[in-house]
Amino acid sequence: MQNRRKCKTGVFLCLLIMLAVFAVIPGERAGAATTGKRLSSITAVYTGESVLVGHSIETDKLTVMGLYSDGSYVKLKDYALSSYVIEKAGNNIIQITSDGITGTLTVMGKKVISVNAFYAQAAATVGEKLDREKITVQVYFSDGTAEKVSDYDLSHTLVTAIGTNEFVVTYEGVTTKLFVMGKEEKKPVSLYASYSGPAVIVGNTPKREDFYVTVFYNDSTTEKITAFELTPSVIQKEGNNTVIVSYGGLSAEVKITGLAKTVTAIQAEYVGFPVVVGKSVATEDIKVTATFNDGTKDYVTNFTLSGSVIYKVGDNVITVFCDGSTAYINVRGVEAEIIDYSHCAQGTIKDGKYSTGVTLAVDAKADPKKIQIEQVDAKQVKKAMRRLVQSDKYLVFEVSFLDPEMDVFLPMTMKVTVPAGFDRENFAVFYTPNRKTIMAQMNGEFLKDGSYEFKIFQPGTYIVADCTPLVYVESLTLEEDNLTLRVGRSYSLEPLILPHAATNKEVTYTSSRPQIVSVSKYGILKAEKTGTSIITIEAADGSGKSCKLRVSVVDKKGKFDAEIAELSDRLNKVDTAYGFLDFYDYLIKDIEEKSYELEEKEFLQYAEELTDWIDSWGDDFIEMDDEEWELLGEIAADWMIDDEFGLFEQWLSQFEE
Repeated sequence: MQNRRKCKTGVFLCLLIMLAVFAVIPGERAGAATTGKRLSSITAVYTGESVLVGHSIETDKLTVMGLYSDGSYVKLKDYALSSYVIEKAGNNIIQITSDGITGTLTVMGKKVISVNAFYAQAAATVGEKLDREKITVQVYFSDGTAEKVSDYDLSHTLVTAIGTNEFVVTYEGVTTKLFVMGKEEKKPVSLYASYSGPAVIVGNTPKREDFYVTVFYNDSTTEKITAFELTPSVIQKEGNNTVIVSYGGLSAEVKITGLAKTVTAIQAEYVGFPVVVGKSVATEDIKVTATFNDGTKDYVTNFTLSGSVIYKVGDNVITVFCDGSTAYINVRGVEAEIIDYSHCAQGTIKDGKYSTGVTLAVDAKADPKKIQIEQVDAKQVKKAMRRLVQSDKYLVFEVSFLDPEMDVFLPMTMKVTVPAGFDRENFAVFYTPNRKTIMAQMNGEFLKDGSYEFKIFQPGTYIVADCTPLVYVESLTLEEDNLTLRVGRSYSLEPLILPHAATNKEVTYTSSRPQIVSVSKYGILKAEKTGTSIITIEAADGSGKSCKLRVSVVDKKGKFDAEIAELSDRLNKVDTAYGFLDFYDYLIKDIEEKSYELEEKEFLQYAEELTDWIDSWGDDFIEMDDEEWELLGEIAADWMIDDEFGLFEQWLSQFEE
């Protein structure tokens, strides 16, 4: 029902627009019918201000009226002036001729009497250019008026000498002199620097607030500055360090004592899995954080261990040493297991074009049927994976113990096949306890058959991943922002995608108004009918990069395609009843202007193309809510009551149908 009401209102709006066209056409044709009457006299009025001698009058401020033999008084467009240029100050009599009848027009001329100029700045530095924004030029005319002007000529702009500098200002051939005082450029002549801070740890930068730096200028002024440079910027050695303070080509030396950077305390943490008795602890599984004498903290690798070999099942305490400081870690030792893949639990995990085989070796005393290996939807670990690595190539599976007593057989050995298409150099297996937090990477090795073997220490979710990082689209652009097509024409979009090494260069294309411009998944535009549509191109890799193109469709053979396209664009932006009324007023003014600017034949062609566009507008409705549609209908109905051409009554039956 709503669509039917909008359809009727759409026809109603079409009628309203066509009224604007036909409201001017009869008047234009009536003008042509005056050929049977005779022009008797001409009256002209110029509403512009006095015109400078040698300049032309403004024709848009000239109104020429003709009195015809039947007593009608008509505004004339077809006339000629004896001169458009003002020749003298005072009254200038200009003859106006149309259809053999001559009238006169009086335009006041004026000329420049004198020019004054001054500079708003007391003085300018030698070598500095004058700022035209600070120059005021006052012009006095013969008619007693005066005004400030900006289109004057200046002899030169550079202040070249200390003291008075003379400039010549010229306007309409009249000159005056502008005087500006020149002063010597302010330059630094010496620099003083001192340092009042404490000794600085080697490798650190001294605090700038501990420096006091003063500049002495050639005008006897001084200034404390903070924008100085230090060379070197960090303390290089223990003991005395000479630091150069520089500013404006000047320099000064200061002495700063350097202290050695030493470790005052360490903290150690073991982040690996339990180690088989007789095997060594991997140093990369130990994270040591050192606190230094300058208060900073950082990870260090120059530590040593009291012993790295695990000697017993259970807890093994290992001492960590670094620069005289100590810390302790606890590593759990486990018995060595005999790996027998003939007694195992197996599963095959497939996701799209990737697949991996999973084999879990089980103790001879355990039942493999009590272990379940099932696939997990990759979307469930997407956030956790994105925190770890920007990759979209991974498979997820869950290892479950159907019997809780199976925990006594941990750790177990597992191997997975490397999916075809995965990069072995970037291959990894991760574990996540809850599918949300950062995962631990499983330490393992590649076997001769190409599979990857590692220990699992608990059931849960495991991810087989290719950690080759993704390269996202950084920019998506088109050569043009606007495009005009004729009805029936096609155009191929070729967006520029950067960087060229982006992993996924696929894009999607959408049209805001496919009934105007359709677009294929390959970016081929097709102009369906007149109007305007916005084409959006968006990167498919999730980067969020996109660009837009405005496409205007015009008729196949229209002489006034550009004008019609502009009107269509204005109409497409309308979303309220009052917005449509503003558009309607704009359309009427446009038609009236065209009736004066164009010859009768051209104007009728313009009206014909405009009418064709209105007809093609059809179902291309404005987006308004129900209240706006009702308001527009009420306003338009009131307007139709005053329809002097009777067009509304002629088409009322069509509207009601």
